[in-house]
Amino acid sequence: MSGIDQPGAVEAQPLLSVVVPMYNVESYLPECLDSILGQSYRQVEVIAVDDGSTDATGDIARDYARRDERVRVVAQENAGLGAARNAGARHATGRFLAFVDSDDTVPAGAYDRLVTTLLETGSQLAVGAMEELIDGRYRVPAWLVPIHRQQRLGVRVDEAPDVLHNAFAVDKVFVRTFWADAGLAFPVGVYYEDHVPMTRAYLTARAIDILPDVAYRWRTRSDGSSITQRKHELRNLVDALAAKQEVNGLVSRTTAASTVRHWHSFMFDDLRPYIRQVANASDEYWSTLRDGVRSLLDRASGLNLADVAVRVRLMVWLVAQDRRSDVEALIARLQDGASRPALVRQDGRDVLHLEGLVGPGAPVPAALFDLAPSDRQLRARLVEVVRPDPSSVRLTGWVQLIGVCDRPVTPTLSLRLRDRHSVAAEVSVAATLQGTRSGGLESPAPGAPPAWEFAVVVSLPEQPAEWTVDVVVELGDVTVAGPFTGISRPARSVVGAPTDGRPGLALSWHPGPGLVLTGCSETA
Repeated sequence: MSGIDQPGAVEAQPLLSVVVPMYNVESYLPECLDSILGQSYRQVEVIAVDDGSTDATGDIARDYARRDERVRVVAQENAGLGAARNAGARHATGRFLAFVDSDDTVPAGAYDRLVTTLLETGSQLAVGAMEELIDGRYRVPAWLVPIHRQQRLGVRVDEAPDVLHNAFAVDKVFVRTFWADAGLAFPVGVYYEDHVPMTRAYLTARAIDILPDVAYRWRTRSDGSSITQRKHELRNLVDALAAKQEVNGLVSRTTAASTVRHWHSFMFDDLRPYIRQVANASDEYWSTLRDGVRSLLDRASGLNLADVAVRVRLMVWLVAQDRRSDVEALIARLQDGASRPALVRQDGRDVLHLEGLVGPGAPVPAALFDLAPSDRQLRARLVEVVRPDPSSVRLTGWVQLIGVCDRPVTPTLSLRLRDRHSVAAEVSVAATLQGTRSGGLESPAPGAPPAWEFAVVVSLPEQPAEWTVDVVVELGDVTVAGPFTGISRPARSVVGAPTDGRPGLALSWHPGPGLVLTGCSETA
């Protein structure tokens, strides 16, 4: 039970200090502050740092401070986001510390969940998922979904290396003494100021809580002023490369070899948006990118590039070889829907076929065309949901393997139910394949990824839980697993609908985690 559900619990709650740096956000600030002050976790102090705003931002914050004693305003000359966050942290007095950017919001109940978890586990930081405003709708970005599908409490970074991908400061709550004792602070005057201190926090913490709950809502501004929208700018590239160099050094010196390999794979994949700018980039941008990639490759000596997605691996190698025209040709080929590179089975390997890609330079090593494990993905669509009885559900749909060449073997398919709040609880359910190379796809083109229809009856485990559903396909030497990535309109009408008084089961659909079954067998 949360502390706020108990009589007189507000006074018993430890104080949470929330730092809100502000610069010319008069249009966004009220919604931001309302989302913090309206949290179910009431024992908060909001430290609003006015970083030299020239609009009404400071006046709005001071008005909030007059109306709510939990708000304090700190004013300073404009020094940038990192400096404003550092100033707010110095003024914090709470047992816990959080950061919120003033054009974003915190969803209801987020801080209650994060702080309560830290009080229960004794961990030094808790990290939740983040929703981004995409096409007018908030959803968890695809790359964040795997990190937050399951709850993992009290882990170290080597036990959960994927958490390094979540380098945001704003979807976390820290124990404030941990923040101070670790000497954590944000660099000043640079982009991507989160990356290095968040990496230091992960590497220093003796225990981290990773939650599936959404803890933050991130607004990408429509005026294109967000840092992530300006990757074409030279300064953006310079700061991104510098941050990656420093993080790479930290991870390489202090973590297990498996964590280093995991980080390297993500690090190079994160360069893809910058490489895609080269067609319209200046010579200075290109030379900066080339030298930065070379330096990262040199520092990652001994790295097995087989862990890096094949398309990224090729881009990175060509950039390091100073083959700009070949990079541009590869990008154009990947973006051309009519002539996208095909996968072929060659000498017992799945490889990317890019005949005629490169110019007169030295040949590209054949191993660079081998598919990486991360290239293999699963596309699964839920077509129909039927409840034959209160404690079970019949699911039908189709599944397609991406990044896998077909094999002359019969595939096997199963569903894996995992308790979102307990990594130990897992149930596997066998499924029946109903067809081959169809999967609801009419007249699949030659060379199209293999697909199948399936049907399965899931009897819910007896213990109550919130179960995520993974589809697992084994095709010869390859196993690919993942959540349902789509749902048909008829199935959606059943998922989330009232259960007609049958308490054994509830189904819900979430962009990212996919299908979630909540409840237990009615006979339990």
